[in-house]
Amino acid sequence: MILSGEHDCGRIIAAIKRTINSIPEIKIDYIEIVAPQTLESINKIRGPAVVLLAVFVGHTRLIDNIKV
Repeated sequence: MILSGEHDCGRIIAAIKRTINSIPEIKIDYIEIVAPQTLESINKIRGPAVVLLAVFVGHTRLIDNIKV
């Protein structure tokens, strides 16, 4: 979505949630899109950003991030 030009973080997070929630064994802990320098949540992507997420697969908590 981001590569296609979507900048609204709410829409991006909603799409991520739909994808993850389609797998019953995975439960979302959090999903955030933040500014890389401050790690503060942002509403629109206007430059570099980081997508952060944590999910539970069974009893295991997985954490990941990606710069966009």
